[in-house]
Amino acid sequence: PVKVDLQKLSDIELVELQTHPNDWYVRHARRILMERGEISVTALDKLIEILQESDKPEHQLRAMWALHVTGNFDALRFSNAIAKEDEYVRAWAIQLGLADPELGLEHYNATLVAMAKKDPSQVVRLYLASAANRLPLDDRWELLEGLLSHSEDAQDHNLPLVYWYAVEPLVE
Repeated sequence: PVKVDLQKLSDIELVELQTHPNDWYVRHARRILMERGEISVTALDKLIEILQESDKPEHQLRAMWALHVTGNFDALRFSNAIAKEDEYVRAWAIQLGLADPELGLEHYNATLVAMAKKDPSQVVRLYLASAANRLPLDDRWELLEGLLSHSEDAQDHNLPLVYWYAVEPLVE
């Protein structure tokens, strides 16, 4: 058996494991980075590079998740991630961006509304609808109007119900 002790690796080595083909290394390296808390500047720069420059969505997601667990997924990285081509990267950017109230992403309501109106992905719209519950009630109307403008979502198994859960507090 191979003895693996990822705890001995430096921050940059753990970050480089975010592109490893074996997901066990990826997840454990990310966990160790989270446990360490603050990471080195070079490791942070490498994570940002992976997120911005990798052409593989799985690497972008891993970098984004590592940035999130180390407290480095900020408004700038959110803005970059929601512009990515891959629908899952955009969806996870919404999830992570609105999960951290300190990011102040409620100020990005106009961006979220534009995505609700124009994003072709049902996955992204599902994440937007789910995120709507984290927004103040007054900020939900325009977002939900954009989401509900997609008639193709009516036949989806999940979207109408998630839309309802976002709208229901506004019914009164």
